[in-house]
Amino acid sequence: MASFADTLHRGGTLRGVLLMTLAGVFFAAMHSGIKYTAGEIHPIEIAFFRAFLSLPMLLPVVWRLGFRSMWPRRPGLMLTRGLLQSVSMMAWFSALALIPLAEATALNFTVPVITAAAAVFVYREAPRPHRWIAIALGFVGALIVIRPGFQGINDGTLLVLAAAVSLTFARLIVKTLLKTESNAAVVAWLGLVVSPVTFVASLFVWTWPTPEQFALLVFIAAMGTGGHLCWNQAYRDADIAAVEPLTFVRLIFAALFGYLLFAEVPTLWTWLGAGTIIAGATLLAVKERNSAAP
Repeated sequence: MASFADTLHRGGTLRGVLLMTLAGVFFAAMHSGIKYTAGEIHPIEIAFFRAFLSLPMLLPVVWRLGFRSMWPRRPGLMLTRGLLQSVSMMAWFSALALIPLAEATALNFTVPVITAAAAVFVYREAPRPHRWIAIALGFVGALIVIRPGFQGINDGTLLVLAAAVSLTFARLIVKTLLKTESNAAVVAWLGLVVSPVTFVASLFVWTWPTPEQFALLVFIAAMGTGGHLCWNQAYRDADIAAVEPLTFVRLIFAALFGYLLFAEVPTLWTWLGAGTIIAGATLLAVKERNSAAP
């Protein structure tokens, strides 16, 4: 008979799987909202509202922990991380307006693979064989999706890759920041930096949203916040190896929403490339989890 601890563990794993799946729905819905709204409002302005409308949700956390505890010990790194995240968000939102949802989502899966490659050089982490295999699979998968030489590489594809590289270095900085800063401070300062940066950039393309458009912007911010909350809670409730592969379920929802809302039909190459990238990222997640286990 299973012990009470085993039952709790299985329950936590099930919650983690469900929450990660729900996060995939939220993120796909947010990306669909961005793509839909970008027909009337510039993606950079959407990025500003996405960051700005999320700030009030951080106030209870800041109030509970105290404003003094939010002041960073490494303000320069915090600012640099926010600037990189701003570039990533503006590039990503702009890409969603230019290429199919499924294709953008598939290419975005290269982020953990690029991060693993960069960590080898930035943090001198051991270049374990599984990392190089995952990196190779991610690279091959991206080439399958892009198919250089067989089709033109458009601006949307380049923007996704730019967003992925910017996000990679932002994540590496977060790893350093968490050694001296609280998780709450890292999250709070992200919004505090991204909001003014994207606001200044949006002034060059600004249009006042109508009430209907503002409702869509609130929807985008709510879906993004809900997705991150589910994502973080899934990692708390279950082992990384159990839920990490579920991060890729958003490709299915992205393809579904893209078909229903924009009549986009993913190509066979998108599915093949995404599958290759997912295989590499999943291998990386599982092996890294096993390596970290005592």
